[in-house]
Amino acid sequence: MKLNTYLNEIKKKTILIHNNKDIEISSITNDSRKVKSGTLFVAINGVKFDGHNFIDDALSSGAAAVVCSNLPDKLDDNVVYIQVADTYDVYALLAEVYFQFPGRKLKIIGITGTNGKTTCAFLVNHMLQQGGKKCGLITTVQYSYGGIVIPATRTTPEAFELQKLFSEMEKAGCEYVVMEVSSHSLSQSRLGNSKMTAVLFTNISGDHLDYHGDMDSYYLAKKQLFTNYCENSKTIRVINSDDLYGKRLISEVSGNVVTYGLNLNCNCRILTNSCGSITGIRLDDDTMFDVKTSLIGGFNAYNIAGAITVCLGLGVPIKIIIKALETFENVPGRLELVEVSSGAACYVDYAHTDDALRRVLSALKKLNPRQLIVVFGCGGDRDRSKRPRMGEAVFEFADLVVITSDNPRTEDPIQIINDIISTLNLNKEYKIIPDRKEAIEFAVKTAVGGDIVLVAGKGHEDYQEIGTGKISFDDREVIKNIDRELSCDENEKM
Repeated sequence: MKLNTYLNEIKKKTILIHNNKDIEISSITNDSRKVKSGTLFVAINGVKFDGHNFIDDALSSGAAAVVCSNLPDKLDDNVVYIQVADTYDVYALLAEVYFQFPGRKLKIIGITGTNGKTTCAFLVNHMLQQGGKKCGLITTVQYSYGGIVIPATRTTPEAFELQKLFSEMEKAGCEYVVMEVSSHSLSQSRLGNSKMTAVLFTNISGDHLDYHGDMDSYYLAKKQLFTNYCENSKTIRVINSDDLYGKRLISEVSGNVVTYGLNLNCNCRILTNSCGSITGIRLDDDTMFDVKTSLIGGFNAYNIAGAITVCLGLGVPIKIIIKALETFENVPGRLELVEVSSGAACYVDYAHTDDALRRVLSALKKLNPRQLIVVFGCGGDRDRSKRPRMGEAVFEFADLVVITSDNPRTEDPIQIINDIISTLNLNKEYKIIPDRKEAIEFAVKTAVGGDIVLVAGKGHEDYQEIGTGKISFDDREVIKNIDRELSCDENEKM
């Protein structure tokens, strides 16, 4: 494809072009290691690295053109330089051109919020498929389409990878794409010019403040999905009206807004039992229907209601939605039950914010366990401000707390643990066991029939990030292996 084809798409974003020539472009990338002859290299000033420092490397590997926000001091007369204000934004637009705008051929459903995105995405995907629709799925857990399942590397892929997925999904015959949209991806304009058929806002609580700085900036990043990527009255905007930031969003956006929640004035009202689990839905036209599902807890009541509201807006019949909920299986790593021989119930969950922990722990506490044992830690090189809040949430609900490592990355695990307990009133039983396997082993060995064990923080992840590398580590498999060892020991004693 010729360079001018790309330049036409970004002409409103372009400040100047040096040495303009309509050359053939073989590929585009923001990674200098992937440059080959004829590549258009986009220099992005990212969180960890500044692509401008790698322009010379890109040129050495054969880059024919460079997009940058700051021109190099020395310009190569054989290279086209395109200066723009925001290389994140432009990179996404160029990726759309490269794959010939696959997002325009798909009905995209974008889901954003702090908690519940993954479960909502799986639910919407399942409901649409039950209605006979071919769907692609982009989540924190996996990217899937047409029988292909790819382990996810990011909640929302970077711009080039996202457009590649859209292209493959469109070629596989997908009509819909259901995707989680992270605040990072919105801040970095990864969606390009994609327009949503429907958008869903779940909730906002403290997370990613190491990146966004404060809650208002975090909210404004999320809000972009409801402004920049919607088509006026065409896009269905579904919002949790019980959430504080949801209420703000409702007051600040226009168009086709549909609300869900427990309050009497929302369009899709949740009906619950004494445990907070959903039992039915009442619509604003007084239509009411029962809901039968294996998903428990008040937080899942909201996830289910959000997904129902989206699908009703898309025209999925109520009978299809009811059937889909009855056949829906749990999302990997989201309150996933791992059975053990002691009779205790062991759950693995991805909860890694104080709000998510409170939601999950509240649901488990309502099951009236003999004791609730919680194993958790906090991620390294991430928002430190939420660590003591997570500790407070766990100590509020758990009977026995086991504090361990999550993904420590380049931080000292002991320092992370100290941050967790720094403001706590340590008035109940707790253990500090930095080794995650040993911590889980302690919890599983301690638990007896009637107890509930929650291993929180990593959910579906099958690795642990230590230093700058990864090791194989799956909480679910660790629990199973420990239980097998315990069973073997018991058999040997007999």
